[in-house]
Amino acid sequence: MGTIRARAAATVRRLGTERVVLVAYLAFTVWVLVDPSRETQRVWATVAAIGYAAALVGLSVGLGPRRSCLVAAVGSVVVPTVLLVVRGMGQPEIRVVHSGAVQLMSAGSPYLPDPSSVYEYRPYLPALYAFGVVPATGGDLRLPALALLVAALVAVRFWSRRVPAGPVDHRAALDTRLALLVACPLVAAAIAVSGVDVPQAALTVLAIALVARHRYAWSAVAIGLTMAIKPTGACAAFVLVVCIYRRDGLAAALRFAGVSGATALVTVLPVARTDPRAMWANVVEFPSGESLVQSPAASPLPGVLLRLAGVPAWASLALVLVAGAAFAVWCVVRSSPDVSWAASRIALGLCLAFLLVPYSRVGYFLVPVLVFFPFQWAALHGRTPAYA
Repeated sequence: MGTIRARAAATVRRLGTERVVLVAYLAFTVWVLVDPSRETQRVWATVAAIGYAAALVGLSVGLGPRRSCLVAAVGSVVVPTVLLVVRGMGQPEIRVVHSGAVQLMSAGSPYLPDPSSVYEYRPYLPALYAFGVVPATGGDLRLPALALLVAALVAVRFWSRRVPAGPVDHRAALDTRLALLVACPLVAAAIAVSGVDVPQAALTVLAIALVARHRYAWSAVAIGLTMAIKPTGACAAFVLVVCIYRRDGLAAALRFAGVSGATALVTVLPVARTDPRAMWANVVEFPSGESLVQSPAASPLPGVLLRLAGVPAWASLALVLVAGAAFAVWCVVRSSPDVSWAASRIALGLCLAFLLVPYSRVGYFLVPVLVFFPFQWAALHGRTPAYA
């Protein structure tokens, strides 16, 4: 086993990490193209394969890792996303967000009082529907969500430049890894064909980067909006409160908690007051399995398997709450002022929630992946001192 690992490591060193990763990405697109049942994913895979191939050519002709990986990111994310938006192709949740946005603008609430089919349920909190009202995209949330993600990653990049460069160009290495992260097929495909989880991930990344710059008020607004998109945003808010407490004391942590909570309430309460019963049916009963129509979210994850085994929804949710309480205590006991610590704990908390809730998809893990890696890579390359 040791010999095999040594040979594999030697092969990666000889070929280059970027080349090996891009070949793996390209192989994944070929696997997607073999499945004829997913037309939207096949369109993404066709375009992405060209992007990955172009990036590999770039590496071979001396374009350099940073520029080549940027080509891969543009080819696997930006180009197919624009193409799919223009063609009107995508997952059903895109139309759910758009229809909810239209009703929010006309009736003050995105929620139908008596939904009768799975696509009449709108299980997201009100802030997400703001991404479905952009006229230039026809109400498709993917382009504004992608723009927000790019802005968040630029914020990470801007923060990392605070530390002077050493003999190794760490900034170029970070750029390369960020581009590879966005170009990762599991991330790129989720952005291009759905995009519904991208705003939460982007706002969380932006909030962590702002904490690193001691811009607590703006960070609190960003994290408050994540809580107004999905309830899981509360995990990020809690971890950042603990991190800020370690960085600047109780007063700063309480101000952050107050601003983030107020932002979430100001966004959610006006809609909740319009039709509280409809909001409860859509946001609570449907995702928890208590509605007449069952959520299509399914996967081989523990929470889903417990539901399929007959465990009642209330018991599954109680398990989530107990696990959340244990996680919160652990975060407080093992707290740190380092933003890379905050990013890792937020990612872990979200993974725990997605593993245990009764209705879950593998695609939900897009959020912890995008939250975790940028700050860990930045820390690894010496770009993130504990107090930034």
